[in-house]
Amino acid sequence: MSYDQVMFDLPQNAFEGMPMMQPANPKKRKKQQKKYATVFHPTMEAVCEELFYFADKQKAEARLANIRDTFVGRKLPAGEQWPSDVFELWIRGYAVSEEEEDSGYRGHYARITVAKGDDALWTLKPQKLDEPLHKHPQRKRPDHSHPDWNYPVMRGIKKGRIYEDYDQALGELETLHIDFPDVTIPGKGKLHIIVYEGKEAENYTNKYILSIKTQDEDGRCIIEYKLKDPVAKKAPNLKQKRHEETEEVIGSFTQKLKGERFRKK
Repeated sequence: MSYDQVMFDLPQNAFEGMPMMQPANPKKRKKQQKKYATVFHPTMEAVCEELFYFADKQKAEARLANIRDTFVGRKLPAGEQWPSDVFELWIRGYAVSEEEEDSGYRGHYARITVAKGDDALWTLKPQKLDEPLHKHPQRKRPDHSHPDWNYPVMRGIKKGRIYEDYDQALGELETLHIDFPDVTIPGKGKLHIIVYEGKEAENYTNKYILSIKTQDEDGRCIIEYKLKDPVAKKAPNLKQKRHEETEEVIGSFTQKLKGERFRKK
């Protein structure tokens, strides 16, 4: 009896209840792991240089959706989702000035929007977002324990930099506290900090109080700095100290000899 005859003679419900056979080693599709964006990635390079052009908005949104699925974006509150034409993310190497690089910036946040480009075409337009350094996912931490007046935040404070609002000024104080946790104590609208003054200063380090002060009705602020008290006095010059001690010994010995000569006479 052939196989076809056997299958033909079996009732229609003969295989009901029997488990279906599975492949020996089913391949599970791995979920793509998102990564931080960088200007060296071809897609992000095209975004940052505004090189993308699309015939319609839907195609531009599809490309933005691909970026959203590929790169780590800014975290949204629970239950919220990005609209189809907007996305914010951190991009390594994006719009970093030389001064910012020296202070530890490795990139910046950017808002990417679907926008009308030239010739009635659509493009992806980036916009730099200023965020305090401590909120960046990647940054270069300082390799010294105390800030000095050349540290960018401290330099801005000393020059009387004006901040757009209280939160921006507070973000600068938070950056100082995070980068120098051992020499700072945060307070409400202020920061106690120990600053390195340099080897030529009277004191190597001094204590300061940095306080946020509102400047005008628009809410703009400055950060005032006030000297509290010296911390470590400058170490004495050991060579000079030894020289003074030697002169003192020689002087006392000379006086002693003079006294003995006077008594002999």
